[in-house]
Amino acid sequence: MMAAACRKAVGGLWDHSAMGAASHPGLVLSRCLRSQEKPSGPNKQDPKRELLRCACRAMAATHDVYAPAFSRWLAQLDAWNEGGVPTAHREYKVAGRLIVGLGIASVLETGIRLHHTYGVPLIPGSVLKGLTAHYCDQVRGGTGGDPEFKLSGEFLGEDGQMQTRPGKHYEALFGTQKGAGHIIFHDAWITPRSLSLDPNKPNSGALHLDVMTPHHPNYYSGGPSAPTDFDDPTPIPFVSVKGTFHLAVSCDDPGGAGWAKLALDLLCEALQHWGAGGKTSSGYGRLAPDRAECTLGAGQRTTMAVEIAEPTRLVLRAEDDCIAVVSGDRPHLVVGQVVDVTIISARRDRYVVALRPPSTAPGEANDDRD
Repeated sequence: MMAAACRKAVGGLWDHSAMGAASHPGLVLSRCLRSQEKPSGPNKQDPKRELLRCACRAMAATHDVYAPAFSRWLAQLDAWNEGGVPTAHREYKVAGRLIVGLGIASVLETGIRLHHTYGVPLIPGSVLKGLTAHYCDQVRGGTGGDPEFKLSGEFLGEDGQMQTRPGKHYEALFGTQKGAGHIIFHDAWITPRSLSLDPNKPNSGALHLDVMTPHHPNYYSGGPSAPTDFDDPTPIPFVSVKGTFHLAVSCDDPGGAGWAKLALDLLCEALQHWGAGGKTSSGYGRLAPDRAECTLGAGQRTTMAVEIAEPTRLVLRAEDDCIAVVSGDRPHLVVGQVVDVTIISARRDRYVVALRPPSTAPGEANDDRD
């Protein structure tokens, strides 16, 4: 009776179009399924697919709340660096699609890992550490590699006898059952600019509808019949992720900056070649360096959005996705604010800009005459 009453209340939200104002994809996916019944008529909407579409739309509404939190997190990484906790970080972009948490408990047949508070995609640090440790053992410590990167190997002891032990580099990075390693793998946060939906760009946004089609459901569920070419595929909708993630690792030794960089390099190699999350054998989960290229030249005027606004750090984002640092005075600005700037210099993926005062007359911001 309680479940039926709850389902009726959820149905009321859909009937009054309240779901269009949803702003937390995690709540949408876990609490707002209208019905478990499959559509029976040709014009009936599949409630599961309808729910996934709503979650994709809700993702764009998370930007205003999430962007300041992301800025605080970046500032904390810098504070650790300055406070004697060496931290290395960089941005990597999903090359295709990513799905983490496909098998977690869900009211749907498929799950996805989202930030509990903000509802945005993230890659847990435990996933990144496990991936990196396995890659280190199999690739860096594999055939022709350095055995000190292996989880376990045969080494010549001081007594001249062969002994089995973890490689020293592996133990320092990841630890063993006897002790923890020195590297901290932080959760990978998605960048705020990855969340926005642009009607003119079909592939914009962080969540996207996807589908998997098991072709032999009876065989996979333990049925007595062998799989054949006459079996009907079963389409199962789910959502996957696109966008750019900020990767970060720290070392608990104040002199361990080199170890932090090594761990980050291993992580990035593993993400590029092996991938993270589910369906990696189908090409999901690969990440590559996010390298935007500057398209504007020195002296040009344009507008940019504020991405990080801290007392000692002001970072802007240009339309070509490159970042910009501000030269000269730094007035009080807020994340998301659009400001007028003049390009001072441009180098590969980074601008140096000067802020221009707000226009006092219509069209003045675009007037290049002195």
